[in-house]
Amino acid sequence: MPQGVCLGQLLILFIFRVILPPITLWLNSCGNNGIMITALPLKSLKLLSYRRDVPSVAVLFPFDPKMTDKQDMAVHLKQVMSKAEAAILQRYSSETAMELIQRLQQVMSRLNFNTHKKAVAIFLSSESEKLMYLDISLKEKIEVAGNLSMRDLVLDKNQQEEYLVLVLEEDHARIFDGNSQAIMKLILDQPNTILPQLDYGLSVVLASNPFPVFVLGAKKLLSEFSRVTSNAVEIVKYITSYKKTILEGSISKALDPFIRNWRKTYQFFLEQKLFNARNTNKLVCGLENVQMNSCRMGNALLLVDRDFYPSGRNPSRQEPFYIKDEVDRLIESTLTSGGNVELVDQELLRDYGRIALLQNHELPCLKINQRSTDEACFEI
Repeated sequence: MPQGVCLGQLLILFIFRVILPPITLWLNSCGNNGIMITALPLKSLKLLSYRRDVPSVAVLFPFDPKMTDKQDMAVHLKQVMSKAEAAILQRYSSETAMELIQRLQQVMSRLNFNTHKKAVAIFLSSESEKLMYLDISLKEKIEVAGNLSMRDLVLDKNQQEEYLVLVLEEDHARIFDGNSQAIMKLILDQPNTILPQLDYGLSVVLASNPFPVFVLGAKKLLSEFSRVTSNAVEIVKYITSYKKTILEGSISKALDPFIRNWRKTYQFFLEQKLFNARNTNKLVCGLENVQMNSCRMGNALLLVDRDFYPSGRNPSRQEPFYIKDEVDRLIESTLTSGGNVELVDQELLRDYGRIALLQNHELPCLKINQRSTDEACFEI
């Protein structure tokens, strides 16, 4: 017997190469009885066990009608639809394509122009339909044939490098909104440096702009502010300045090393949020625990190891095409509930079961369950 060939494999080969061929010939010679058996190659048998591919399309695009001119929005939607139609016609037969295009047109016609969200994601197939309004910024993207999952949606987020800069001077304080294009917009200008009052202003700004914060100023002012602030979790760096008057050019120069290495800066920002959630009983981690708390995902932050693909947890045949595993299902629940999702480096969640949910309200009781040397979970 050749090495590596088991008894089961020999039995299958015997059936399809010895027994079925003569039966097939005999049935084919029986006349017009409508019965015909064809011996299939073993490779084809494997394909039969997989779910039948269904025609599908995923369409992602920015959608902010409250901040966009109506005429511009109409032109944008028409362009998105034209690109989707072209992609569908290129992939499917005319009959199949037209059916999918008509359904997509119906979904697009039902868009809510009163939403305050930032983007839309449409997942459409002959078996399922999902329209999502999202608080995250998305790049425009169109995929056919089920090639886009919820995890891909997060990866395709428009990773705008947005941050806040608090500038402290002797008798003056300012807060800027900055981005990766080094464009800074003044959003708060306070003629004094009453630190508790200034910290309250920062809290108000962070409520609508939950970005990492840099604090720039004289060493003494930085020290005093660090003792009174209630926003320590959001502050990623205190930067000392020796100038009485800090110009915008000086601010950009001081921030440049941190903006150029933005991934590390943002990772540190998320790490602080993770530790704070743990210390305030607002953290659930580990796949099973997060699943049990999926009803609490409203306005929460879900952190997922970007290389985490749960084994042995494949979705059932009833799952829509954009759900590939349990992580996809949790991402969908989080985003639908108004929360946010970040895919992070492996090191950040090494001790948290590779997935963690940061909630905005305190949990009843938490304890750590150490399952192995490299995985810890919090249980309620």
